[in-house]
Order: sequence, then C-alpha cells, then structure tokens
Amino acid sequence: RRCSLLGAFCKGFINFPNGTIELIKNILQNTKTNSKRVIIDKKFQMVVYLRHSSGSYISTSDDNGLPCIGLTEDRKLAAAFFTSDKRFISFEYPGFVLSGSGMTPHNVDSPDSYHKWTLHDANLQNLKSKLSLDFVQKKDAYHLLGKETDFSQDNQRFDLEISGLFNIRSAKNNKMVGLLPDWLKQTDLRLTTHEDRFVWARWQGRQIIHKTAKPILSNWTLSTEDFRMFDEDNYIVPLDMLLVHQKSEQKPYLGYSDETKKLEMFANPSPTEGATRWSFEYGDL
Repeated sequence: RRCSLLGAFCKGFINFPNGTIELIKNILQNTKTNSKRVIIDKKFQMVVYLRHSSGSYISTSDDNGLPCIGLTEDRKLAAAFFTSDKRFISFEYPGFVLSGSGMTPHNVDSPDSYHKWTLHDANLQNLKSKLSLDFVQKKDAYHLLGKETDFSQDNQRFDLEISGLFNIRSAKNNKMVGLLPDWLKQTDLRLTTHEDRFVWARWQGRQIIHKTAKPILSNWTLSTEDFRMFDEDNYIVPLDMLLVHQKSEQKPYLGYSDETKKLEMFANPSPTEGATRWSFEYGDL
C-alpha cells in the first residue's frame, strides 16, 4: 500500500533475506547491485484517466516542480490518477490530488475530507460484454440486469463512490442495489429500500466486489466465488458521469468553460450551464 501511494516515485520493493522490505525508485539499478542476495518485485499499478465528454483528457504539466492542470486531446499526455480514500491522487505527482478544478498538495497518511469526490449519474458498463447495469420492474420488484449501453436511459444511471465501502444508488428512484434474503443461494440483485439488504461494495482491481469479496459478474449477478485479480470478465467502468467534489457545496460539479478554456467548478449539473460529463479510461503503469 505504501508503494502504491507513492505513485511514480516507487517502482517496486526489495525483500531482503532477513525479512526487511525496502521500497525502490529504480528497478534496473537495484537489480544490478542486489540481484544475488535479494528478491526484487516490480510494482504493477492500475490507474485511471479522466476523459471529458469532448474526447479530451485531464492533463498535468510541470510548472517549476508543481503540477499545472489542463486538457489534452492526446491520450499519451493524459494525467494518470489512482484512487484512495475517495481522492484522485496524481501518479506522477503523488503529493498532489485533484481538488476542485486544480491540483492541491495533500498528506498521504492523513486524508483531508476536502479533497473527496463521488460519481453521480454514472453509466456502469461491463468492459467484456459491453452491457450496462439496468433494471426492469416486475410487479413490485426491481430486477437488475445488463442491457445495451444507452446514455439516454435514466434506468442506467447510478451514484457511487470512487473508493472505500459504498452503496450503489439508482439516480432515477433513489433505491439501492441490494441482495435477496437468501443471497447465498440466489445471487440475483434487486433495487431495494431495505437497509439490511443493501450491497456494501468497493472497487478492487477494476471490479466491484461485495464486502464478502464476491465480485459482481458480467451478467450483473453476485458471484458465488471469491474475487480474483485480473479477471477481465468482471471489469466495470463508469461512463458519462458527473464528477462531484464533496466539499464544494456552492459549485460541486467539475466542468470545462468554453469561455475561459479552462476547467472550472459549476453549480448546475446541466451541460448548458457548463458542467460536463466524464468517463474513466483504465491504464496499467
């Protein structure tokens, strides 16, 4: 965890014979000097790129050692972020987080609630099946299922967090994604108002998993098997959503101003008022 929170400044770690672990910045240099007496593990870190509805990406450029935020059309120049404690932490500048429409220094070990973000009105798409989470009403029950992605369908809109334990709320009717009473046998998911049935979930390796470590599958049911890393069948990506800064109560929505040609915070989620949509794209560093 410590290595991951250091972003680009930690390339891996050394396991010494005496059990000591040391973080390293240069894999090649340490391999040459220590390969005969230690085990060197190279870090693999999953990151996200924030793609604007225009197709451009949030980028960071160096301004005397400080990150300056902007937009770029080139994915190769896009800023990589990783998420922790509901924060977007810069991979290249891990001492900085996305806060409002800029980058702000933060304490890795003491998360400040001011820098936290949530995802509102998101379309949740399974990357393998390309089907998005949807629901249909049958009598008094709301059954969850996967349907062809359609951003115009409000049944495919959900609110959730970017990290930590969270519930998944339907943006249409405020009901929560929940389990059946005998969910150990019946793994279908429903929308519910019964708190004891709410799914408490978290992101793990691009999957959404139940607190019992069971992932949500590509058919939008809960697995009976435990989470497995790199199981691409279960990768879920949030698309076409509003990025909401929790502490910016007056102007909570991140958007882009055509007038100033800059990222800004807006009071209204309507595109006509400036707050625009964002999607995650995944990368491996």
